[in-house]
Amino acid sequence: EQKALAVASRAFREAGRLTAEIKELAARADALEAKRETAAAELTATKLGLRVLDAARIEAAADAADCRRSLDRALCDTLRRHLRGARAQLAAFSGTAAASESSGGEGGGDDSGERGCTEGAPALLVAHHAAVVAEWAVVRRRLGLEGGEAEAETEEEAEAE
Repeated sequence: EQKALAVASRAFREAGRLTAEIKELAARADALEAKRETAAAELTATKLGLRVLDAARIEAAADAADCRRSLDRALCDTLRRHLRGARAQLAAFSGTAAASESSGGEGGGDDSGERGCTEGAPALLVAHHAAVVAEWAVVRRRLGLEGGEAEAETEEEAEAE
């Protein structure tokens, strides 16, 4: 009988130890499940946040493109007006140079310094005009308007007539 009691007592202790171990494993499993649920909720929130940020990025890019188009239109108009003024300067200078040559160059005073300044002016005006035409062509291409530099010059000449 004592022997049966000793065996039962050892089995009871072993059963108690196993029960405690099972409870510990169940508690760990519950803690891990809670962590997994928290991580899943955080992941969902992060994905939602990314979607919101991506939508904001797309909207900002569209706003920036609209702003760029608006600025390009304004720049194109400004360059067009500037080209008209540059064309008028070139025409005026050409008329002045032609009148000066036909009168024999007698303008009175020291004509050597004057000639040095005016000789460089046409090349400078022509170079400036070409640079503005080139920039205008770049802006026109960005705006999706047909043609580039050649088209800009043709349009400029047509506006002059």
